[in-house]
Amino acid sequence: MIEWAVIATAVAPHVKKYVSEKAGKLAKDYAETKAAEIYKSFKPDERLLKATESFVTRFNKELDSAADLPTLTLPDYKQALKTLLADPEVLEALEKPLDGESEFDWDFVSRRWRSLRTKQGEPLIALPEDFDWPRLAKRYRESLEKQTLADPALREVWKALKLRKIEENTARMAGPARPFDLDRYAESVREEIGR
Repeated sequence: MIEWAVIATAVAPHVKKYVSEKAGKLAKDYAETKAAEIYKSFKPDERLLKATESFVTRFNKELDSAADLPTLTLPDYKQALKTLLADPEVLEALEKPLDGESEFDWDFVSRRWRSLRTKQGEPLIALPEDFDWPRLAKRYRESLEKQTLADPALREVWKALKLRKIEENTARMAGPARPFDLDRYAESVREEIGR
């Protein structure tokens, strides 16, 4: 089993670096630094670390169900996971669903797993054939929703996003609004009363 404590010590510096670079980029991209201040006020490094922990937990469960002899290759998977989670692009993919609207791009993370190299220049260990990235993504998304609901500051944001989705779906189901046709209504009333 891949312990989060072992992975966390290796990943935490990369998360902090990613968050500070993103806040710096936001400050640079906008004339006023409000966006960067808002970003920092949400403590994104803590949220991203929790999200990364959820990802590692879901990854471990998926690996455990797909691997034949996971204990023999466990050190290789731990190292590969550390390499994967040190990649800023992967951290960005893990962070996107934290907004409550974006989906986790499991296909991108899967491709990064296949393209990243260890410090020795070797490819990461191949995942078992039965490793199911879509199932991992679904479970990761569910765990993020639970985390969001547990956080009082983010719960209201999550509720507002869900309410907006409900409104959009209701409007889509209702279809386009039809204007009231007074002439047609008058004709139908005349037909009814005429009988």
